[in-house]
Amino acid sequence: MVGDIVFGTPVRHHHGVETYGFAFKTPRHTFSWIIDTKFFPGLTKFYRGELLVLNVVRHQSGSPFDHLSMPEAKQIIMEVRPKAAIITHFGMTIWQAKPWEVARQLSDETGVRVISARDGLNFDLAQLSTGG
Repeated sequence: MVGDIVFGTPVRHHHGVETYGFAFKTPRHTFSWIIDTKFFPGLTKFYRGELLVLNVVRHQSGSPFDHLSMPEAKQIIMEVRPKAAIITHFGMTIWQAKPWEVARQLSDETGVRVISARDGLNFDLAQLSTGG
């Protein structure tokens, strides 16, 4: 706890090195960040909130690497149902598919506002209250 912000690293991820995501709770908002991991059953129960940030390296599933793919990101977003999601940490296959277009498609398919991260991106948590 720092001031009135509570945060934790709720579960060890399935990755080649030891990794953990983050879950934050402020007096007004709850948000989570799923960093490098292979998808595993129960992952989504640890990451709830109005905003979900996901490291998504691969465009398609089936990679031998311990990273999330876009189909898995879609599944996670559908299960968590945040008000907004930010996808980041792209591999070459996502760059080739144009991450801003992939985010738009995910938004259309999930009904959740999905944003493609870019250098210098700022996200004001107040947008979660106003629906902005």
